[in-house]
This record gives sequence, structure tokens and C-alpha cells, in this order.
Amino acid sequence: MNKVTVFGAGAWGSTMAQVLHDAGNDVLLWGRSDEVVNEINSSHTNQKYLGAHVLPAELKATSDLAQAFGHSHIYVLAIPAQQLRTMLAEWKPLVAADSIVISTLKGIEISTQMRMTEIIEEMWGVTKVGVITGPNLADELVLRQPAGAVAAAPTQDLADFIRSLFRTPYYRTYTSID
Repeated sequence: MNKVTVFGAGAWGSTMAQVLHDAGNDVLLWGRSDEVVNEINSSHTNQKYLGAHVLPAELKATSDLAQAFGHSHIYVLAIPAQQLRTMLAEWKPLVAADSIVISTLKGIEISTQMRMTEIIEEMWGVTKVGVITGPNLADELVLRQPAGAVAAAPTQDLADFIRSLFRTPYYRTYTSID
């Protein structure tokens, strides 16, 4: 079991937290809204983003950044892409030196044309940065409907690690050699 922190308690972040939990990980979900965090912890729902869907009871959430970064050195980013640089700058003092960062963000930074992984590497100076991506929708995946994704990273070992972190019976994750 790995400890994982998911940053972003919107529809996609909450769904990724559920997938990671279902894959056997100890997951802490960070969100900026105390109201959303309290609802996840007390009712195991996130009505604002996921309607009446019930999240796993073991899934915990926090709005405390120090607690979120202290939970794990494995960070899954599920925040708005155009806010990434600002949030990474704010969070930099809390980043563990041995961190593994997994981006779920799609797109590029409009002002620089940089990929999300390039921004993460530039802002945090980390080397273990990968992505998980696929043609997935939170509304379908949160219902545990069958879906696939690709894990990509600079090394096969890191891609394999990401694949194993997310792999469930309903969410199949592949690397380039699978």
C-alpha cells in the first residue's frame, strides 16, 4: 500500500482519489474549500462536483496543505491547468525532496506553451514527474465504469509505478510496452 495525496477536490480529483483508493492505496484528498472537505469527511459525498455519488468511507480529505504534503511524497495533481504555476509556487516550500509527481492535467500553459510536466519540473525542481491520461470522464469513472488510461514518464520504472498505483479491475492503466 502506498500513501498518496491528491491535490484538487473537484470532480476529477475526487474521482482520481476514489480510483487510487480502489487500487489499494492510502489516499488523502486536498481541497481548498472547507465545505467540500467537511462533506467528504462526514457524508462521503461531494455534492457540488459529483452529485449524490458516495465516495469510499476510508477516503479522507483536508484543506490543510501541511497535512496534505505531510501525508505522502506521492502527489497527484488534479487542479485547473491555468492555475498550476501559481499554486506550485505557493506550495514549493512544502514539497518533499524525494517526491513523485503525477499530473492528471490536460493541455498546455497558454502564456508559455509549456506542458504541465515541464512546469512542474521547472517550478519544483523534481525529476520524478509523470502523467496519467486517457479519454476518461469523471462522471463515468466515478461510477466505476470500465475505462483505460496511459501512464507516461521519463523512465519505464516510473511509468510502471504509476500504472500499478492506479490499476483497478475497472480502470486499466497501460504503459508504452504493455
